[in-house]
Amino acid sequence: MSASTDKQGFVFFSNRASSQFALALEPLGGRVWQSQQSPGLIDLLYFDAYGGKQAPEISKDCFSLMPRQRTAALDNKADMARALIAAGMDEPQVYFSFRAIDPERNALWYVKLPYASGGRGIRILSSQELIDSELENVVIQQAIRDLLLVERRKFTLRLYVLVNRGKLYLYEQGFAVVHAADYDPDSRDPRVQFAHEGYMDPASGLRLLPASELPQWDTIMQNSAQTLTEIFSVFRDRLKHEQDRHFCLFGLDLLVRSDYSVVLVEINDRPNLVHTGQINRGVNIPMLAAMAGTLNPSWQPVQQMPQDRQFRMLVSL
Repeated sequence: MSASTDKQGFVFFSNRASSQFALALEPLGGRVWQSQQSPGLIDLLYFDAYGGKQAPEISKDCFSLMPRQRTAALDNKADMARALIAAGMDEPQVYFSFRAIDPERNALWYVKLPYASGGRGIRILSSQELIDSELENVVIQQAIRDLLLVERRKFTLRLYVLVNRGKLYLYEQGFAVVHAADYDPDSRDPRVQFAHEGYMDPASGLRLLPASELPQWDTIMQNSAQTLTEIFSVFRDRLKHEQDRHFCLFGLDLLVRSDYSVVLVEINDRPNLVHTGQINRGVNIPMLAAMAGTLNPSWQPVQQMPQDRQFRMLVSL
């Protein structure tokens, strides 16, 4: 018998952000799977196999993460960019070799490693510096300059997207990572442009705030829904499997232009789910509860949740 049919509720297990999952799902009747229990009792499994970790055995009725071979092309910055370019989406402009850069072009470029995350390995170079560097096999992304600011500072917007049974959902809340120094579009200072490590320390100068506190949030969310629908449709052949119980929770990093349109920076198929106490309580934990309720409505009365704590279906892929 599946645990979801048991009067005691459903059984879940996660090897990432396990405390967040417990805070989100236990109020819904969920129970954490214990290693001495039968593996087949798990109803919802969020297991990251990175580093060769072995997931517990599950039954065919268990909701579990999509195999990474289906989602890696979104997580890899180079593969994602190539797919979007082939589909005619070229904002921000992206190149993969110094040979493609015009030395006369007055621009700053973010140089990134395809698989790195969390700002690791990023460099900011001018066009001529790129030519001189002779960099290959990297992602060279043109800097977006006309940005919406929060108290004169650049921010990165994190949103969550859920894919399950061929449907694409967007969580109606997110959060902004506000950078530690005032914005100057010509600055090479990581604190101005991209650095966000150390945000747990109040002395870092970084701020995390619920996205609903941003100006014109409804407009930003509407524009995000449209942009992300277009982007994820490019990957429909990888994600549209309708009959299985695989799912993926993506963390999207975006920049917001001064006209409230959005530009995708990167997609994470195994995003960090632990942030500051305010963001955990106001965004991440309600989001995980809403995710469970979207996967199986019997686990969560989604219709009774506030709008900003729901996953809204955008499109069938």
